[in-house]
Amino acid sequence: MLKGNVGEWSELYAVLKTLHDAALYPAWPNLEKTGEEYKVVKASRNEKGEKTTYRIYPDGDISIEKDNSKVLLSKTQLSSYVETILSSILKNKKGTFSVPSVEEELLKKGHTLSLASSSDSKSDVNIEIIDHRSAKGVEIGFSIKSQLGSPSTLVNASKKTNFKFKISHPNQTNLTDNDIDYFNSAELEKSKIKGIIDNIYNSNSKLIYVRDIDSIFHNNLTLIDSRLPEILSELLKANYYECSEMNKIDELTEYLEKTNPLNFPQSNKHRFYEYKIKKYLLESALGMMPSKVWDGNLSTDGGYLIVKRDGNVICFFLYNRNDFEEYLFRNTKIDTPSTKRHDFGSAYKEGNDSFINLNYQIRFIR
Repeated sequence: MLKGNVGEWSELYAVLKTLHDAALYPAWPNLEKTGEEYKVVKASRNEKGEKTTYRIYPDGDISIEKDNSKVLLSKTQLSSYVETILSSILKNKKGTFSVPSVEEELLKKGHTLSLASSSDSKSDVNIEIIDHRSAKGVEIGFSIKSQLGSPSTLVNASKKTNFKFKISHPNQTNLTDNDIDYFNSAELEKSKIKGIIDNIYNSNSKLIYVRDIDSIFHNNLTLIDSRLPEILSELLKANYYECSEMNKIDELTEYLEKTNPLNFPQSNKHRFYEYKIKKYLLESALGMMPSKVWDGNLSTDGGYLIVKRDGNVICFFLYNRNDFEEYLFRNTKIDTPSTKRHDFGSAYKEGNDSFINLNYQIRFIR
């Protein structure tokens, strides 16, 4: 029996709902439809190395094609599957679950191998639309995000996303083991990292960004913008100490705009931090992964399909890039990942110097 969590079933739901509507609906940053509509011709997914194509006929029926096989599906059947999957998702908020009727009638007949597409790309589905500006078919890739379950992530944490900071004290060349023990003595597990950093600053020490632990991640950031590693290091310091009650990306960025830790020229009121962080969020959404060498080519060349809490599916295109950036900027936050799994959050000695690694993931706000 094929089982999946809310996110995995949402991915199949988004594809089937889009095929049912035969249209994509661009949205404003508040997720309300703009009023535009793009006609959908077909969709395709890569399932465990095999391509499945869903083709829409003029009467609304579709065919599911894989290798030399083809399964026909009426619009009435498709509507039933869409309703059944959505109902099952809303009833099963936690863990994995199956939808027997859909599995037996649709997935097996359509030879679907998995609910989710392959994870080697940020594109979950390729959709061919009619570009009404050129009246031609254009195939573009989308990542699928769902509001039906737990908030999804935009940037996943790993050991590769660690930032290294030197602990510097103005009156001491070397901090002692007792100093390190004091820094790490913070209690309250939920806010332990913030407590450790509080101890560091309460001792008149401060954090000085050294580098990103992983060279691939550092170079990917530098490719986007040469100052981006420093900007993200300041964003982390603000999140863990200076603005410890904040974690929304837009609020933390506003703090950087006001304090200007990198001393950007402000005479003409350029919003350097906002512009560069928006660019980072967009590139992360459309292709950049911390663990893979990135050449700037977008693996998701269309944008996002978002399953809203009411079951409607809207999208953000590169065609409306500014709205897409604004949505990412206003609807994401810094989230603290597992310190043990990702090896960060405690002060340590390295030779005669003392350091702490800070990490993060970026998660959508429900």
